[in-house]
Amino acid sequence: MTVSPRYSLLRRSTPLALACGLLSFPARAGAQPQPPPAAPAAGHAPAPGYAPAPDYAPAPGYAPAPGYAPPPPYPAYPAAPGYGPIPYDPRPRYLPYIPGQPAPPGYAFDEEVRRAPLVGGLVTLGVPYLLGLLVAAQENYNNKKGFLVVPGIGPWLTLLARDSSCDQSLPISDCTEDSATRFVLVLDGMLQTTGAVLAAYGIFNTRKRYVLSDGPQQVSFVPRPLRQGLGLDVIATF
Repeated sequence: MTVSPRYSLLRRSTPLALACGLLSFPARAGAQPQPPPAAPAAGHAPAPGYAPAPDYAPAPGYAPAPGYAPPPPYPAYPAAPGYGPIPYDPRPRYLPYIPGQPAPPGYAFDEEVRRAPLVGGLVTLGVPYLLGLLVAAQENYNNKKGFLVVPGIGPWLTLLARDSSCDQSLPISDCTEDSATRFVLVLDGMLQTTGAVLAAYGIFNTRKRYVLSDGPQQVSFVPRPLRQGLGLDVIATF
């Protein structure tokens, strides 16, 4: 087999070209520009030849556009008359009431109903009362159900005055329905009586205490639902 001189020359020159390329690679890599050294950490001395980057400065000849002026500062609006932070008063707002003792200096006697039992009693009384009226109206107040109009004791009056349908001597007797009606009336009466007692306790057993009278004024806003929206009540405490 005969090899051409050109092919022999290429085979001989290939290793030589690779060797030259490998030898010249470190020199080319060293010729590339190196990034600036990073800033030294706190407590360490900078490396020799380290210099921080210069601060930013506008380009030479830079100037704002003709006619440009910085905006004026916002005007200082005066505070509303009497406006200011509420001073701190270390005295408690309420003090317990002691019968026969005058009110402490700076306090006034205050008496109000107990809201928790009053609200709970009205809810416990009102819900079964309205349900009983609804059922009695659907049945045209038959069998002494007209007594359910009286709150609190109406179910007990109906239970005592109604005619029982559980009579074995009658041709048609329904003891199951009569027992269910009695159970509902007893439950309704117990709920209404409990609610009435709680409401009466909250109304008549008032809470007596001394309230701070010469402290800082306080104003609170309480939302109040209306028929066509939402209102806002302002409550001031002096």
